[in-house]
Amino acid sequence: MDERLSEAVDYGFPRWLMTALLFALAGVFAVLLFITASGTAAIAFCSLGSALLAVVWPLVAKYDLKFGLTGVELSQKVDEANATAQGADRKADAALATLTRFVFNGMPQPTFGNLQKISDGHFGSFGMSDAFREQLRYLRDCGYIQTNNITIQNIPTAGADLSDFVYVTDLGKKFIAERLRAEATESQSLVRNS
Repeated sequence: MDERLSEAVDYGFPRWLMTALLFALAGVFAVLLFITASGTAAIAFCSLGSALLAVVWPLVAKYDLKFGLTGVELSQKVDEANATAQGADRKADAALATLTRFVFNGMPQPTFGNLQKISDGHFGSFGMSDAFREQLRYLRDCGYIQTNNITIQNIPTAGADLSDFVYVTDLGKKFIAERLRAEATESQSLVRNS
């Protein structure tokens, strides 16, 4: 939106130039009035011109009139629209950052650590408790892991490598990458703000 609005005002005239043009026009009206004796056409023309000056001058005094491909633009309105758009962009970015934090913080760090270990393909030895089985079910239900032709209930209570039984899906890999990226971005913004 900013680019579109700024393109419309590329060929603007400064306020001082518009003021000079309006006063020059007023001078032409005055000269015409003195040169012509008392022609009603000249008086009508000068009166119309003066009325036009009375209408246009407040606009020139308050706004920068700009001429572009889309016609006459009032730069103050364009600037206000740009500021509103930038404010909306900042609010949208803040809302997205908040939503991202909520989504990623919905998974506790220990569960995320286990998801990362599973994604490596070499989880290592494990002991299966009821809480760990629930964690695996949660990851499966979210679509982040799948089992290798075995139910989570049938995974042995201990083993040499959990990766023999479960693996991370493409969605799980994307989740890991996005959470790591979000954590890096957040830590960079904390460093900048401190």
